Amino acid sequence: MSHNRGLLRFFQLLIRFRKRHAQLRPCHYPSQMLYPTLTWHGCELGTPDWSHESRSLAMHLAPASEADHDIYLMANAHWEPHHFRLPVLPDSMSWCCVADTSQPAPHDIYPEEEAPRLKTPHAYDVGPRSVVLLVSRCDAKTGDRRIVPPSLSQIRVML
Repeated sequence: MSHNRGLLRFFQLLIRFRKRHAQLRPCHYPSQMLYPTLTWHGCELGTPDWSHESRSLAMHLAPASEADHDIYLMANAHWEPHHFRLPVLPDSMSWCCVADTSQPAPHDIYPEEEAPRLKTPHAYDVGPRSVVLLVSRCDAKTGDRRIVPPSLSQIRVML
């Protein structure tokens, strides 16, 4: 078990992220024409490549309610890195990197509340054969209108 500790940690945090975000667990995704919360992209916004030669794809789940966050998932199956453009968020929001499978553990995944903000908010370089998961977060200086539950370490400090 100790030799798989990093893999166990990765999946525990991924499961916790999925449980926190109801928009990742719908019974079905509504039609984009009626409810456009799910959009597909390629390396450029709005241009998914559905051809059989394609090696990259991105998905944006926009918030369906005030309690939800923007979620952006990028997948690069190519043996070379790819530069992905990111959707623009409102001024009070920024993208945070929850998971990047091209990074070594423990930097491959973070608890959502500890996920680092991106230094470049409009693009991300996705490594070869990897997946990146981003989530939006309000900037501290503008006030958080979307509540992120405290981490276990924060709860222990409160007790």
